[in-house]
Amino acid sequence: GLGGPYVGLDLGYVWGDDSGHEEENGVRDGYSQQTEPDGASIGLDIGYNKFFYGNYVLGIVASFYTFSVEDSTAPMNDTTGNATTNTYKTELDNKKELKLKLGILFNHQHTMAYITGGVSNAKIERTYSKLDGASVNCSDNSTGYVLGVGAEQLVSDQLSLKLEYLYSN
Repeated sequence: GLGGPYVGLDLGYVWGDDSGHEEENGVRDGYSQQTEPDGASIGLDIGYNKFFYGNYVLGIVASFYTFSVEDSTAPMNDTTGNATTNTYKTELDNKKELKLKLGILFNHQHTMAYITGGVSNAKIERTYSKLDGASVNCSDNSTGYVLGVGAEQLVSDQLSLKLEYLYSN
């Protein structure tokens, strides 16, 4: 059923927005960039759902995702209107989440609607390539929150399908 421990496979689609600006010696030089990476994701969920008061569910889930998500773009014009052909690339590598889930059961405990929220950590890689072929790479882990809604349907005693929307910052 939908209660107790579970392991699941997640297939999804991810889109995002990454923006920033260039600095030289701590001073903005007028160039800015914006990328909008998107692509496929695959993940693993490990969790536990506990029923209480009949048709309510409280759950905890740890999720691990890997991505094929990137975007490259030339920076926007500088403050004087001059264009540049240097490029920026943003790539999402992986993400980890720890979430709580609060749900309600319907249809003889075969269907669950829920809200979820918690903490997420994503590895983001950025590459700045100059005209002369030189490049600078920066990789960091960004920690933030994740919020979402979803529905899950039991299709057999050991298999369920879910549809979920998550927002991460």
